[in-house]
Amino acid sequence: MGLTIHYSLGFPAKTVQQARQAVERLRQRCLDLPFAEVGALQSLEGKACDFTRCRRDDPDRWLIIQSRGSINCVSGAGGRYRAVGEDENWNSTLDLIPRAVVAFTAWPGEGCEEANFGLRLLPARLQVHTTSGEPYWLAAAKRDRGWTWDSFCKTQYANNPRCGGVQHFLLCHLTVIAVLDAARQFGFSVEVSDEGGFWADRSVEALAKEVGSWDQHLAALVGALKDQAATQGMTVEAPITERPDFEHLEAAGALNPKLRRLIETIVGAGSQQASPNTGSAQGATRSSVVAA
Repeated sequence: MGLTIHYSLGFPAKTVQQARQAVERLRQRCLDLPFAEVGALQSLEGKACDFTRCRRDDPDRWLIIQSRGSINCVSGAGGRYRAVGEDENWNSTLDLIPRAVVAFTAWPGEGCEEANFGLRLLPARLQVHTTSGEPYWLAAAKRDRGWTWDSFCKTQYANNPRCGGVQHFLLCHLTVIAVLDAARQFGFSVEVSDEGGFWADRSVEALAKEVGSWDQHLAALVGALKDQAATQGMTVEAPITERPDFEHLEAAGALNPKLRRLIETIVGAGSQQASPNTGSAQGATRSSVVAA
């Protein structure tokens, strides 16, 4: 939850070496931009691309997790799935483990998520089994053929005054945009969904206003959750509450009464489901709700 840049990359590489050269060129561009940190180029193949094999303390675990692809499906009788198109409804997702990954991590700065940039080569199809053990194949989406990449970077919390406020946020957000601009210049196909609107309209003023609006609405929402959670013996943890101006933001983004009542109803119902009344005060526990 928070203002985020979503992006997809593609490159017409024929070999791992060509993909490596393209991604390294992009990494070199990052070294010229005001990133706080730019990691080394990671080149993985085979089992090393499988996120389920990563140790929890592996520094590249998030990069490897983000490298995976997926097939959206509709589940049917006997545990048989049917792959569906991007515009169709689906109720299941199956992971596609890449055959090869070439990528790196770049950190824009304090309060901002790390951004992963790279290319991965996904298998064209995935073998699955029915509940009776019968094997069959599902085809990957056409958009995932060849060397591609899908990722995102949440920049919202770089706007925390403790991190540097709006100027720091703009530095982080625009640095990520600059990499995506460079990727397009270097021959990558680039698709971007920028929740701040900057990718499309290129207005710094509008971006600054947008993140301020997000701050206020997010603070108001989390504030309402905190108030109601407290009545249920729970706490709410969210990065927005760590800001020194949280209460000011909460007041500025005050929720309309209908939304506040809905939040109170949902949080109350969720508490009752999670902690049924045992009739004993000694059995009561204190829970927490985490908002990203």
